[in-house]
Amino acid sequence: MSVSSLGNSEDLSLKDKRGFVALAHPSPLRLGTGHGVYILSDINDEYDTGTQCVSILPIPVGACSGCCYKRRMSILEILPCTKVLQKPTESLMRDEGAVITSSHVPEYIRQCSPTHDWVFTDSNFFFDHSITDKLVQFYRENSPLRDEICAYGDFLQPLGAKADNVYINNFKNIVHVSTDLMSTRQKVFDLLKGSPLNIVTLKQSKFYHIGTMGEYLESFCSKFDLQEELGLSRFCRSAFVDSADKHVGGCIMQSLLCGSCHFDPLSIVEFCTFTGPVVIQDGCVVSNCVYDRAEPITIPTNTFLQTVPVFDEEYKSVRYVTLMFSVKDDMKAKALSLDAAGSISYLQRDITNFCQVYDISLEELFIQGSPISLWHARIFPLSESPQESLLLALHMLRALTSPHKRDKTDEELLSNSFARHLVDYESQRYRDGDAIDSNGFSHTNGHNSAVTTGNGLNSWSECHVSRPLYSFADIIKFKNAKLMIDGRTELAKRISLAQH
Repeated sequence: MSVSSLGNSEDLSLKDKRGFVALAHPSPLRLGTGHGVYILSDINDEYDTGTQCVSILPIPVGACSGCCYKRRMSILEILPCTKVLQKPTESLMRDEGAVITSSHVPEYIRQCSPTHDWVFTDSNFFFDHSITDKLVQFYRENSPLRDEICAYGDFLQPLGAKADNVYINNFKNIVHVSTDLMSTRQKVFDLLKGSPLNIVTLKQSKFYHIGTMGEYLESFCSKFDLQEELGLSRFCRSAFVDSADKHVGGCIMQSLLCGSCHFDPLSIVEFCTFTGPVVIQDGCVVSNCVYDRAEPITIPTNTFLQTVPVFDEEYKSVRYVTLMFSVKDDMKAKALSLDAAGSISYLQRDITNFCQVYDISLEELFIQGSPISLWHARIFPLSESPQESLLLALHMLRALTSPHKRDKTDEELLSNSFARHLVDYESQRYRDGDAIDSNGFSHTNGHNSAVTTGNGLNSWSECHVSRPLYSFADIIKFKNAKLMIDGRTELAKRISLAQH
C-alpha cells in the first residue's frame, strides 16, 4: 500500500498516453531488491535540474497523510521508462542506472536509507484497450495456458527501449517450472515488446509492502507511523465475552475473545473465536481459528495458523484443515529432484524431519509428477470441526519441533506416531465420544482402534487412505470460500451482540 497525495487531478492528464501507465514510489535500495524497479531516462539529470515537471501542486501543511504533510510541495512527473528490472541486486541497479543519487531526496528516503540513494519501485499499473486486445488474442491462440505467467515479471519486463529477454531464463521466483515455460515467456515478450511504458512518479509517497508474514507483523504491530497515517486501530471490530482482566497485545481484528486470553505484543489475531484461554507468543499470525475449552493452549513463537473449510471429495462433505508453518518459512522454496528435497525448509527445519518424525518417505510426501516444493507437500490432515483441526495442528507442531532427536523404540513410535493418531481419530469418527484434548491427543474412552501393520506400527499409506492429506495447493483448490465468508458474517453478529 502507499500513502501519497496526487493533489488536484485536473493538473495531470493521461489522455495522450498509450500502452502501459504505471505508478512508481521512491524506495531505499534494500526494498528495490524485492520488487520491480523502473529505469527512467536521465533521471538524475532531471532531479538535479527539476525539468519535465508536469505540475507543481501546493499542499497545505497537515492536509494529507504520510510524509506529504511534512513538505509544502509535491512534484508530480510522467516520465518514459527505458527498462524494468525485477528483484534486482543492488549492484545490478547501479550498473543499469536505476539508482538516483541527486541532492533532491524525499523525506521518506532520508528517514530509512543511510546512503540517501534510492530507486523508483513498482506499484499499480494500467494498460489501454490495445494491450487488452493483444492479450485476448494471445490467449485464443495459446489456450489452455499451462505455464505460470507473472503480471509484473512477464508483462512489464518486455517494455522500454532497452528491454531484453534475458529474464526468461530466470526461474528463481517461479513455483512450477514447466517444460514449455521458457517458450511461453518468450511469446509474451515478443507480444509486448515495444509497447510504451510511462511512469507516474509519486515522489511524495511512502510505500509499504505487506507481502510477507514478517512485513504483515511489522506493519500492524510496530510501525506506528503507518497506523497513524491510515487511522488504524490495533483492536478492531472485536469484543470480549466476559469482564475478566484483559492481557491481549498485538493487533486484533474481528475476533471474539475471553479475558483469560494472553497475546504478546508482536502478534496478529484475525477472524478468531477464542472463548477458551489461548496464549499466543510473539511473531504469530492466527486466522480463522476456534477454541472454546477450559484448558489453556499455547501457540508458540513465529507460528502461522489458519483454519480453512474444504470440500472433501471422498466423503462429499465439508471438512476443516489448519494450515501451519513458520512465518520464516520460504513458501516458494523448491527442489529439482527428491534427492535435493532437503533444501526445502518446513517449520525452519529440513523437510526430511517431517518424514523422520512420521516415518514416511519423500515419495509419499510428494505426488508423482507434482513440483517438489513446500507448496505441494502433502502435510495437512482433514478434521471434522474447526476446533479439532486446530488442536491436531498444535499436536503436529509439537511433534515436529521437539528438541529431542534420538532413536525411538517400536513402542515409542506406536505411542507417539502421528499416523496412529490420525487412523485412530478417523476410524472412530466420534463414536464412543471420541475427542482430542487441549494438548492435541486423541481419546477414545479406552478403546484402541488403531489400524496396525504386521510389525505393530501404523503405515502412512493406511493413514492416507483413512484421512486424505492436503498440500497448500490442494487447500487453495478445494477451500469453501462461501462457508468461510458465512462464518465470518456470523462471527461479526456475535461480536456485535457482545459489544452491546
